[in-house]
Amino acid sequence: MNVLKYTHRFNNTEQLGILVERAMCDIVKIPFNTKRKYDSLPGDVVNDISETVGPVLKKMKLQHVGNLNTTYDFVNSENNTTISVKTLMKGNRICPQHIGQCSLNSLSSKLGKHFDKIECKNQHREFVTHTGYIGKKRISVVATGIGPDNIDIVLNELDALVNIDFDSRTIKSEKKSLKIIRLGTSGALQDFIPVDSLVVSSYGIGLDNLMHYYATTNTATEQNLLEAFNQHTQLVGKAIQPYITSSAASLSAQFTDGFHHGITVTCPGFYGPQGRVLRAPLAQDQLINKLTTFKHQEHFVSNFEMETSAIYGLANLLGHQALSISAIVANRIQQSFSSDGNAAVEHMIKTCLPIIANL
Repeated sequence: MNVLKYTHRFNNTEQLGILVERAMCDIVKIPFNTKRKYDSLPGDVVNDISETVGPVLKKMKLQHVGNLNTTYDFVNSENNTTISVKTLMKGNRICPQHIGQCSLNSLSSKLGKHFDKIECKNQHREFVTHTGYIGKKRISVVATGIGPDNIDIVLNELDALVNIDFDSRTIKSEKKSLKIIRLGTSGALQDFIPVDSLVVSSYGIGLDNLMHYYATTNTATEQNLLEAFNQHTQLVGKAIQPYITSSAASLSAQFTDGFHHGITVTCPGFYGPQGRVLRAPLAQDQLINKLTTFKHQEHFVSNFEMETSAIYGLANLLGHQALSISAIVANRIQQSFSSDGNAAVEHMIKTCLPIIANL
């Protein structure tokens, strides 16, 4: 839907996005649920939206949820999918990015649709959970959002659910160990790991600082590998103190055929911490080269993302088993990108879920 010819009428992306939401409500004749008052879009803009996406919208049973604290704007009650209206700047103009952007809820749905039975669906802020069954295996899918800070919340609270008595607010005498498997996306740091392939993280090396707030210890193997990494990258003392954590070997051994295995580096951000430049200059402008050239015995850095080391660190500390699996949607060495990231994620889900269901 192209509305660039109208954009001079709007002050900012938020204003246009909300007005498009209202137009969609008017087109399908449902209430525009918001606590604030907004004018309607000009009639010619509404007609443009109606002609381009109106026929699709009218086939859905939509409810506008703009008055709720959600990551999406509409819910389709027929199949419990969600719709968002996103906007972007183009020069000094703004336009809708697309209608139907994948939200955390739909990400959970991508996995949940493979369940034989859905037990419950819940959302609090950006954390979306679908619990159900594949055969007799009870599985919860939790959309955590991005970054070690979110993982700190999710891992501690998952542990609390099974190991703390909420009535007495005491730690249970018998502890339960969870199997925690991250399915996410990542960028490859070796030219032999192509886009759309799958990577299992043997270790997580954190360039964030989350695990420095916890009392952890390393095995001799982990310590030797970390020392070799620090010697090669020379990051220590430059506001970075890398830490290392391991995957659960019993889980990793189940994901072999069709999977690459390597060290995953976890970064605390998407731009500077991963060597990307927009306008802000980098303090570590050789970071990518340092990571890609690291080798120690059979170990190498395969990819980087923003959660794995935090998951491994907290899981190991709390007595759980964890594994991180990534669909590679970009290769930073080849400068190549997946032509269909959604298909890569779907391939990962279909490949991994049967294995997970039999763990």
